[in-house]
Parts: sequence; structure tokens; C-alpha cells
Amino acid sequence: MDESLNAHLSRIETRWTLLRQAHEASGELRQASQESLLNRYHRAASRYLLAMTRNPELAEELFQDFAVRFLRGDFRGANPEKGRFRAYLKSSLVSLHRDYFRRQRKGPSQEPLAGDLADRLPEDADLDEGFDQSWRDELIQCAWNRLQGIGQQAGQPFFEILQLRSSNPELNSGGLAASLNAKLETAGHYNAGSVRKLLQRAREKFAEALLEEVAESLGTRATEPMEEELINSGLHAYCKPALDRWR
Repeated sequence: MDESLNAHLSRIETRWTLLRQAHEASGELRQASQESLLNRYHRAASRYLLAMTRNPELAEELFQDFAVRFLRGDFRGANPEKGRFRAYLKSSLVSLHRDYFRRQRKGPSQEPLAGDLADRLPEDADLDEGFDQSWRDELIQCAWNRLQGIGQQAGQPFFEILQLRSSNPELNSGGLAASLNAKLETAGHYNAGSVRKLLQRAREKFAEALLEEVAESLGTRATEPMEEELINSGLHAYCKPALDRWR
């Protein structure tokens, strides 16, 4: 992908804009937009489909079906006025899942799945919970990726210190400092005091990265819908101080 196309995609602020370009643009831009969206939501969609089917091969088959439908333009009618991107993606995957089992019901009776299809259809509440977990996991993973970029740009190991804290909750500040110095090969650079300040700053940056991911998924930076989305995603308590600063 050439530099001008990369620069264009990096400036896209909302998933809805990317979705429109994936269906309405032409040439390389359309292809790049499609690839960007599919790559962005592959993990969340696959995790959700796996939770529904409990079958890795079937989950991947259904995602490939979703990708085919997307690439041929089946979702070109979606728009932000009809709801949030999260709800749109969820309803698309649930519909895909149910369509699959409806087709199986109509299949030959000797198929091994035919006898217990009703038992394999999760309740709506289970579907909602499963998708919310997949969506939350994806937001968090993308926030980690964003934090790494923020740290690299600022010349600060925000990502590394938060990863160390997450992986070693038993370490005190001195232990964290020693581990960080070893990881970065900066012997003696960080001590207990400086690492506490760094950890606090890293947590703030991570919360801000989460807010940016939520804003992008919603297509708005207005605090009211963002707060509602954070509550629905189970991330409100962690992000509340950052959201208060955002206002």
C-alpha cells in the first residue's frame, strides 16, 4: 500500500466512515478500507462466533462467510443513524449464526448436527454477554496497541511498565523498577519512586487510549454516548477519571 493511501486511512476518524469507503470508494482505497475493517474486527468477531458455536472450525467458516458478504456489499445500507457500530456488528454476526442453523435444520436428517440444533442456539442474553465480552477484549487489545505507539512517540515505556504490572501483580515498586531496568537494559535508570510515577502516568494514558477507541467505534466524541458505551462495555469504572478530564 503506498504512503498516500496509508496517510488517508490513518486520518479516518470513525468506523462508519471506513465502512462507507469500503462500499462506495473505488480501486485501492476501497480494497484498503475493506481490509482495514476486516482486520480490525476479525478477532472480536471470531471470538464471538467461537463462543456461540464452541467449534473453532465452524467459527472460522462463519467469519469467512461474513467476510464474503461484506466484500460483496451486503452491508452497504448500514449508517450511524440506525445505531452504534457495535450493535450493527453484533446483529450481523447473530443473524449469520442463526442463518447457518436454519440452513442446517433444512438439511438431510442424517447430518449429525440436525438432531440437536435447538440446543445449540444460545439464548439472547447469552449472545449479548458473549458479544460484549468479545467487544471489550478487542477494545482493550486495541488500547494496548495504541498505548505502545503513544509510549514510543513520547519516549516513555508506558506499555512496558503496565505490561509488567499486569503480569506481576505481586511485585512492589522496587521490584517493578528492577524488572523494568532489566527489560529495557537501563541499569539503575528507574527506582521505586520514578516507577510509581511512571505507572500512574501509564494508567492514565491507557485509559485515554480506551476512550479514543470507544470514540472511534461510536463515531462521536460526545461524552454522554461515550459514557453509556463504557458502562455497557464494563469499562466505566476504569475510564471514569479520564472521561471526567475529557469533558
